[in-house]
Amino acid sequence: MSKYPVFGLALLLLIACSANRGAQNELPSTPTVAAICQNLESYRDQAVTLDGVFLGWRGGECRMAARAGAAITRSDWLFKNGDDCIYVTGGRPQGFDPSDARQKGRRLQLRAIVRLTKEQKAYLEFVSGKSFQ
Repeated sequence: MSKYPVFGLALLLLIACSANRGAQNELPSTPTVAAICQNLESYRDQAVTLDGVFLGWRGGECRMAARAGAAITRSDWLFKNGDDCIYVTGGRPQGFDPSDARQKGRRLQLRAIVRLTKEQKAYLEFVSGKSFQ
């Protein structure tokens, strides 16, 4: 019996297992705040795009996501996605003012990087954002 068919079968099995493992480790392209906070190590330092609501400095009906951190700076603002909120630091979208209560509730597509505090709590570092309907 030739060694080549056995080698070919082993190589095929290795490729199939590697492809399957990669699919399991893929992160959703548009995760939720809850999913990020449930999978902190997977999202650490990853860029994400989230659709949600700008809440500015006054969350009101905001429920902080499990494992979401407190504000890092005084200028941080709240972002709501689904039922969960998380703080955003490092900037804000043009035309959004966290001190203006009238802007609370504006829909926002947010691009940010997931960061963790030394206590392993999540927050988002602002990259860009735009209003949408």
